[in-house]
Order: sequence, then C-alpha cells, then structure tokens
Amino acid sequence: NDSVVSGLKDIRVIYSTNSAFAAIDKNNKVFTWGNKNFGGKTPATLNDYKIKEIYSNMYTFAAITMDKNIRVWGTKSYGGLQRKVNDFEDIDKIFSTRQAHVALDSKGKLHAWGASDNGGEITPQAADALKNVVIKKVYSTLTAFAALTVDGAVITWGNVKGGGSNEAIKDITGVSEIYATESAFAALTKDGKVIAWGDDIKGGNSALVDANLKNIKKITATGSAFAALTADGDVVTWGDAQYGADSIEVAKFLKNVKEIYAGERAFAAVREDGVVITWGQPTQGGDSSAVSQYLTNIKKVFSARFAFAAIKN
Repeated sequence: NDSVVSGLKDIRVIYSTNSAFAAIDKNNKVFTWGNKNFGGKTPATLNDYKIKEIYSNMYTFAAITMDKNIRVWGTKSYGGLQRKVNDFEDIDKIFSTRQAHVALDSKGKLHAWGASDNGGEITPQAADALKNVVIKKVYSTLTAFAALTVDGAVITWGNVKGGGSNEAIKDITGVSEIYATESAFAALTKDGKVIAWGDDIKGGNSALVDANLKNIKKITATGSAFAALTADGDVVTWGDAQYGADSIEVAKFLKNVKEIYAGERAFAAVREDGVVITWGQPTQGGDSSAVSQYLTNIKKVFSARFAFAAIKN
C-alpha cells in the first residue's frame, strides 16, 4: 500500500470506508488502497469514467460520474454490486447507512440499494409515500434512512429499531431539520418542537423531557444521546446516560449556551461568556475539570471521537 500511496500526485480529495481509501486526482481519476472487501481494489473499468464525487458506507464506495451516473465497488451485498445501480440516472447526491446507500436524483426521487435491513430496500409503505413528493435531503442512522420532503414531511425505512418505523412521524409536517444518533432520529419543526423515534435507549424516546422541548433552535447528537439547545440558551438532553444524556450534574452551569459540540460519548457546550461546560463519559471528553481554568474566552470547540480541543478568541 505504501507503493500505491507514494506514487499518487495531484490528489484533490480522499474518501474512506472502514478499511480502505479512495482518492480522486485533478483529472478525475480514482486510486484506491486498503482491504479489497472494503473497496480497496479499483474496478477495472472505473477510470473509463470521469468521477465527480465519491460517497461511502462502512464497506463500499459509491461514485457519481460527471454524467451523473453511479459506479460502485466493495462488498457486493452491502452496496458494491454494480448491476443494482446501472439504471439510476441524473444523480445529484448519495446518502449512506452502515451497509446501504440511497441516491437522490435531480427530480427529487430516491433510489436505494445494499443490505435491505439497513435501508437498501425501500419498503412498500415508504415507496408509496415517496411517489408524489420531492425529497429535499436524506438523513441516516447506522441502519435506517429518513427522507425530508420539500414540504416538511418525513418518510422513513430500514431497520425499525434503528429509526426505520414511520409511526411517530407519519402525521407530522413542518419539519426543518433531522438529527441522528446511531439508532434514533430527532426531527426539529419550524416552530421549535421535537419529535424523536427509533431505539428508546439511544435517543428515540424523549418522553421524560418533552415538556422542556419547546422553542428549540438546534440539536446535537453523540452516538446514543441528543442535546437540544433552546432559543434562550438552555440545554435539554435525553437518550443513553453513558453517552451524555445525563446532564444533571452540570445543569446549573448550562445557561446562556450558544453552541454544543459532540464526541462519541460526551458533549461540550460553549456559553455566551466563552466558558466551556462538558458532560458525558468522563474519560472520553466528558470531564474537563483538569483544564477548566483554561476553558474561558473560547471561540470554538473541535471534537474527535473521544476527545475535545478548544480554540481561544
């Protein structure tokens, strides 16, 4: 692999699956390396096409060509089987779960492929709902998709426990944005309300805090918890306590918050006065007590999976 990488020149962007990389050079040619079962082997005919952009799930790559068709490679059952996408045309964007993809075309229609229990097959109920709508954007958990229409309705499919059931959201309109943990969704409406669904433990059940989920401005997610920011700068959390859903110990400090950042198991909030408050798994960014004296006058926070870094003004 070192020999492959050392010979690469004029690379403009690099993408990855769990165990492979794909690079596009300035001439729109693709070079891959890593585990071939994860997309690390370039298909023989791939570079007969000019590649515009590449998307990935854990096991496969899906590329959009300059003429808006799709080329795929990697594990066939998880989205790497080319014949599954040969009939898809005029594609603008691709979205992914862990083992599936869905493509959005220029007319706002969707085309899915990959593992059926991860959203690779649109259910009859969802397909029927998708017939007469135009899709604005698609969101995903690890195993399910949620499509947002231009009219603010939501249509879901995939693993039911992972957010693929439409029951909680089917009659809701006016949704402006959708957020996701690994196995749950939270929809934010234009009037600041929140509807959550999916795995109860991982953020799909907000019943305990529903009374506080009003006038919400933005939602941030760890792997299994949500943190909602109100227009007044308060914070509301729910989901798995081990992933930041339990904010009781820092609740009195979470006032006048302007931004919330998330790692895999912890949150970091920046207040209007520049002070940073953290909570969640202590050893993975949730405990900042050792550096709290430095977390003042903070401009922005960046997150890794298990750590945070802050830039001062």
